Amino acid sequence: MQRMSWKQSAISGLLFAVGISLWDLFRHSPEMGELATRFAFSFVTFTVGYRFILNRLARREAQDR
Repeated sequence: MQRMSWKQSAISGLLFAVGISLWDLFRHSPEMGELATRFAFSFVTFTVGYRFILNRLARREAQDR
């Protein structure tokens, strides 16, 4: 497994945040401010968390070799 770059995790975070925002938009129809806040929170949380977890797994796999 290769280490994940910030660019790769940001693209994944963007796709996740768009999906979550669209889901919330069609399910609850929130106001635009609330939707923007949820988008920003989802994007940052997923981007950082996804990169951290995948890089941790890649490091652990490299140590096992």
